[in-house]
Amino acid sequence: DYMKKRNVPWVSKKDVDALMEEWGCEYLVRQRNTLLMEGDGGPLTVVTACKGKTLQDGIDFYKSPVYQELVKLRAPYTDWDFRLVQGRF
Repeated sequence: DYMKKRNVPWVSKKDVDALMEEWGCEYLVRQRNTLLMEGDGGPLTVVTACKGKTLQDGIDFYKSPVYQELVKLRAPYTDWDFRLVQGRF
């Protein structure tokens, strides 16, 4: 398990990328430089896609022990929204 191999108090992009790959997901957009037209927004926009996955798969991903460990590590330093959307490609 990639999280157990590392003994660092932060979340690296490698950690997130490995988890995304494990769940069959990929980044569509990961960008700080965005033009917010409405709403509160935030400092970083990340949109990922997990083709062939269901809304329940997204819930399972979010609640997974590995992802929740990443949440604990990043929570003191971030303030963001996490949304699940089931859509079509």
